[in-house]
Amino acid sequence: MTVLEAELVKRPELIQPNRPWMRVMLAVSGLSLLGLFGVARFLSPDPSGFGTHEQLGMMPCGFKLMFGIPCPSCGMTTSWSWLVRGEISHACQTHFGGVLLGVFCGVLAIGSIASGIRGRWFPCLPSGFWWGLVLGGIGVAILGTWFLKLWT
Repeated sequence: MTVLEAELVKRPELIQPNRPWMRVMLAVSGLSLLGLFGVARFLSPDPSGFGTHEQLGMMPCGFKLMFGIPCPSCGMTTSWSWLVRGEISHACQTHFGGVLLGVFCGVLAIGSIASGIRGRWFPCLPSGFWWGLVLGGIGVAILGTWFLKLWT
């Protein structure tokens, strides 16, 4: 056991989100993530599978304009737009990594809001290993989706 781990065992309040500022930040972070889902619901999924973000006044993908191929995130906004409509198959066909990221953000939003309200981590204290595993898996899915788009 490291010195830090021993200190955290002796003083669990150091790892609990029980300070008012931390609780507010968790709740605001969770509500912000839910806001992204609200934006995705507002957008109409582009039938081409990408370009939905242009409805927000954003420019077309610069990567695609420069290199003639989609970037790793091309299609994510469209996949989220399908996801919030419950069209899981369309969302997965558009960008599977985006679907995983969307599900992760949904779980993270709920957990953040609940942790902020309760003043304790919900459902439990997230470990560095867990974060690495989940985010690494999402990253692999995003790159895998990109490679599939390039070769199909």
